[in-house]
Amino acid sequence: MIKRFRVALSFSGDKRAFVRQVADILSKRFGQDKILYDRYHAEEFARPNLATYLPSLYYDDTELVVVVLCKDYEKKDWCGLEWKAISGRLKKQEMRDVMLCRFDKVELEGSFGLYGYLDLDDMTPKEAAKRIIKRLKINKNSLKNPKLGEAKTRSEKRSKVPPRSNRKQPSRSKQTSSATFTIRDREITEIMDSIGKGSRIIWIHGCQGIGKTALARNLAARIKSENKEMVSIFIDLKGNYGEVPSLNYPNPLTANQIRSRVINTLHPQTYLPPDRDQLKNLFSNRIADTKLILIMDNATCSNQVSELFSEINKNFPLTICTSRSPFGSHHPNVLEFPMAQLTEEDANRILRPDFTAKSNTEHANKLMELLSYLPLSLIWAGAMIGHRSHNAKDYIDRLQSMHDYSMGNPPASVVLEVNWDLMDPVCREMWADLSELPGTFDIRAVQALWGTDQEATQNLFESILKLRLVEVNSESGRFSLHSVARSFTSRQVTEARKKRNTVRYVSHYLEALDKVNNDYKNGKIEAFACSRALRGGSGWLDSVAHSLSGRLADC
Repeated sequence: MIKRFRVALSFSGDKRAFVRQVADILSKRFGQDKILYDRYHAEEFARPNLATYLPSLYYDDTELVVVVLCKDYEKKDWCGLEWKAISGRLKKQEMRDVMLCRFDKVELEGSFGLYGYLDLDDMTPKEAAKRIIKRLKINKNSLKNPKLGEAKTRSEKRSKVPPRSNRKQPSRSKQTSSATFTIRDREITEIMDSIGKGSRIIWIHGCQGIGKTALARNLAARIKSENKEMVSIFIDLKGNYGEVPSLNYPNPLTANQIRSRVINTLHPQTYLPPDRDQLKNLFSNRIADTKLILIMDNATCSNQVSELFSEINKNFPLTICTSRSPFGSHHPNVLEFPMAQLTEEDANRILRPDFTAKSNTEHANKLMELLSYLPLSLIWAGAMIGHRSHNAKDYIDRLQSMHDYSMGNPPASVVLEVNWDLMDPVCREMWADLSELPGTFDIRAVQALWGTDQEATQNLFESILKLRLVEVNSESGRFSLHSVARSFTSRQVTEARKKRNTVRYVSHYLEALDKVNNDYKNGKIEAFACSRALRGGSGWLDSVAHSLSGRLADC
């Protein structure tokens, strides 16, 4: 539908001089009748019902509303009336039709840092007018190409989740995933030499945040780079952590559950027998002649996997296992590898360059000392200093104070406490909500969980990624929370909010399961493709759907 006005300007009177010049430039291009600026329509606005008439023009009759914010904008009565109409458009998801500009870095009350603005402080009226015209062109192109805009099908509007092909993935250019963790070259070379001499099981153990999972993933990547036929399977064993009781998982995986996951991944349509011995034999048969690297992360201790290790033969896959506990007993096929603190050189390599730019050698050394040269803690601390407006000294002072108060807590947990206090309230609340998502997840699950539109989800998730609080798997493109971050964030969420989050994420996964299940039954996708999407055949999908439905009913 053709709108009466191309551009409407909402502004406070103290910025009239600037806005008048912008309006004059726009009117030369489009005509005064196409610009909603009060001085161009004085005769029309001389009416007793202007308080209801004017907002309707902003709400119904304008292609692009340009809001010029300043310190007094929200104090002005007419601005308040106009903003109510503009808010109505935002409520209708007409995000592209509202352009927020500002002076003095002001934030709209209740926006919590989530809105994007065009800063006008160092901009001329001519430049501002050019930006407005450019925005009109962007909106026009997005209407021609729905992939660039917000056009959705009826079903997509219900689910609020954009189709995969139209979805812009969060940038990973500045993310360092576990698979690309490049420190500890000496340790990797040492383990590779042992594998060459016949070691079949690598038991990596060390304290919280020392980099066990990163080393395991990097080791597997190195092996696969030298043998292209190798494949890897990653399984979180969900073991408990005796040294930090608050981080215990309630249900560590059993040997049979591990066998089942390996079989389902390699052969998704295979029937899994309930009998333990039959499953054990099936596991041995399925891994035979498979060039497999099995990564088992977060083992409680050797007891959790000792049953599997008793089955070692020439067909048993190369296994990399991580734990906070030593293996504890001699085993001829197990190489026990205790992890040590980082060297100062490696610790400096972890600290981000933008952290270094805001600090000096003294600050870097102090930070490394406080955090015991542990990589996970250094990554989180460096990212917070580098990407937020906190100088290194202020951050270190906060960390020192928290460290003295929290003696006995692992450095990673202390860093998260400091980062939590420094984060934007809405950002940290949304980050905490991610603890409800099981295992790995994609941006569609995040959007469903948060209940936000695509643009808001994208912007907020990008800010969390920049702080390195969510991990990225470079191979799958999926996201996850480190177990330490998951445990920390879970404690920040109220029970009522957890119940709401459960309803949202379970509903999302049930919808996804239903779609994949139907596509599988209707022959639209092959079983193997189905398994790669949600790991398992049709029967497995039905059982998972039943389980999730039970969780939904409990809420």
